[in-house]
Amino acid sequence: MRYLDFASSTSNTCDVQWERLVVAIDTSGSMDFDDWKPTRLEAAKEATAALIEQKRRIAPEDEVAIVTFDNEAQVICPPVAVNSGAQLLSQTIGTIQSGGCTNMRAALTVSQGLLQASGRRSFLDRWLPDASIKNEERRLRIILLTDGGHNEGRSPKSIATKLKNADVCIDCIGIGGDPSAVDEDLLKTIASKHADGKTPCYVFIGDKCELIQKFEQLAGRIAR
Repeated sequence: MRYLDFASSTSNTCDVQWERLVVAIDTSGSMDFDDWKPTRLEAAKEATAALIEQKRRIAPEDEVAIVTFDNEAQVICPPVAVNSGAQLLSQTIGTIQSGGCTNMRAALTVSQGLLQASGRRSFLDRWLPDASIKNEERRLRIILLTDGGHNEGRSPKSIATKLKNADVCIDCIGIGGDPSAVDEDLLKTIASKHADGKTPCYVFIGDKCELIQKFEQLAGRIAR
């Protein structure tokens, strides 16, 4: 998986697809820790706002949705086109609050529901054995950000596998003071693979500025 640099004149737009992206943000109680100033959650909100601003600049026709998850998952903002919904997305980010445990399965399940209505074909049509149906030129993607491990509800592994089998790209971001605080093995299992087919699309980030830079990179579309 390769993210295109839209600022470069060498980018080949024939290799990219219109995108629907779900940003799933951990809002468990530990996201209020102040080792990242002012808090981890505020850093995550700032990074998400930076992603939206970058998409508004480089791919405004793409759609973005925001999901938060603790004990359960909630749709904070349904998919909206960035060119017309940037203000709504920004206002929505400001309302996010923390509390509870960490249910990654709920985050992926709710994100799946938001991706199902993408395009003229349904999400499940991707499994139908009908060679006459041409795949839509669009990309479905989830960015899952957490500062801990899955500790509420059933394992997220099966739903992650189902999503990836349906060509949904999953990027996992661990944040906090130390990689040992997150379940890196699980996040690497949930994440999609890079172009080499081996390296998971997972990274641990221990600094707010680095997180913002990463989200700005993730605003780019994926080349096939």
